[in-house]
Amino acid sequence: MELTYHTHGFSIPLLNQPLFTIEPRAWARGPVYEQLWHEFKEGPAECAERDFSDTPFSEDELELIMAVCDAFGKYGGPKLSKFTHKEAPLG
Repeated sequence: MELTYHTHGFSIPLLNQPLFTIEPRAWARGPVYEQLWHEFKEGPAECAERDFSDTPFSEDELELIMAVCDAFGKYGGPKLSKFTHKEAPLG
């Protein structure tokens, strides 16, 4: 979920629009997009196996998503959670 939060945060200044219309909720381990959490709670392997050929995202949005994954995806959940706890909330 933290990667989703970071991607959303970068989309506002870089793409001049939010990536999602849903707002994150503050949970103990960091921000959560509740609808996404329920869909992907089984873990990142579920997401990695998805077919993104029918995506609602534009090419620019997909490039941003991949850039954030490349930059932050190397960190595990606990490290990403620490990052989000040090940041001001989106909004």
